[in-house]
Amino acid sequence: DSVEVSLLSCEPGDAVYARFGHTALRIRDNSGRDMSYNYGIFDFRTDNFYWKFLRGHTDYLLGVYPTEYFLEEYRERESTVWEQVLNLTAAEKQKLIALLNENYQPENRTYRYNFVFDNCATRPKVMLQRALSGELSYQSAYSSETYRQLISGYISNDAWLHLGINLIFGADAEQKAGQTGAAFLPLLLRDDLQNAKIEISTDGAAPRPLVLNTHTVAGTFQKKIPETPWWLHPLFFSLLWLGAGMVLTFRKHKTSLSSKSFDAVLYTFTALAGLLIFMLSFFSEHPLVGSNWNLLWLNPLNLLPAVWIWKRKNRKILLVYLVVSVCMVLMALVLFAFRVQTVPLAVLPLIVLVLIRTTRRVLRLSKRLIVRTSKGWKWKN
Repeated sequence: DSVEVSLLSCEPGDAVYARFGHTALRIRDNSGRDMSYNYGIFDFRTDNFYWKFLRGHTDYLLGVYPTEYFLEEYRERESTVWEQVLNLTAAEKQKLIALLNENYQPENRTYRYNFVFDNCATRPKVMLQRALSGELSYQSAYSSETYRQLISGYISNDAWLHLGINLIFGADAEQKAGQTGAAFLPLLLRDDLQNAKIEISTDGAAPRPLVLNTHTVAGTFQKKIPETPWWLHPLFFSLLWLGAGMVLTFRKHKTSLSSKSFDAVLYTFTALAGLLIFMLSFFSEHPLVGSNWNLLWLNPLNLLPAVWIWKRKNRKILLVYLVVSVCMVLMALVLFAFRVQTVPLAVLPLIVLVLIRTTRRVLRLSKRLIVRTSKGWKWKN
């Protein structure tokens, strides 16, 4: 009875890895022991860390150390930490401590991190559920929101991060979080558990609230969240690209060199972006990156026309490729219009630009390579 168990929920920080907050379990007793169980430990010094991170092969581990050390980090970066004291029985506390200490054994403490389904917030919740003598019951306030919407709410102020994450997320991110899905975000887990109850069906006992009380143990800080200025916003740059492409397309005096150079840069850019998306979509274990329809316009094969537009002998192959590309870009626009997959507003001018420039090149090549005869359309000799 002298043991107190609580859930610590930490405000997001400025670093990319800290943008979504953090969760830990706190266990203390009257003898002065006060320890935090933290499932968010990782090591940048791991061999090939960034390559493993891109592939979704990052291993996290459970760390156990004095709560004061845990809180000090958040005080230093001026992030608020909320504590929810949990309404557990002595038997439930004992079982939870046993589960956590077993999980802290050297052979058990490392786990394969998954941003959505197995992370620093979901693990404490799972351990808590396993320790309860009843069922954890709550009505999530976020069940109707998609994973993309939940994540975007944390990064919308950083336009470039918002753009990058929403480009690499595919149609899988459009699924709704449902009753338990929002638990991967620490502050949403905190909100859902605030009114949760423990229901015991065996002895007919009335449900009891999970949380006894809530207070802050670090903070409260008045943080000003910086917004991306308009002149550094990706939408501004994509509109500049579109404007430059429109001028080049419709001006009276065109030069082949400027037109080819512009298209070569455009196709190279879309190919490199598509290559990253292709790798994440097909060769990564990261969640939510599958079925990415951005590959219809960010095509890794666009490196081919970036080279072919400079060579006369490949013009027939180039024309066929570009006709297929126009169809793929139009298909992407239809899918985005029907919200099969949501894309950032900043990429729409770029999609239009790719469509206009590719269509223009198709029309120019068609005039040079195809002739209409009495028997139909044929390649010119």
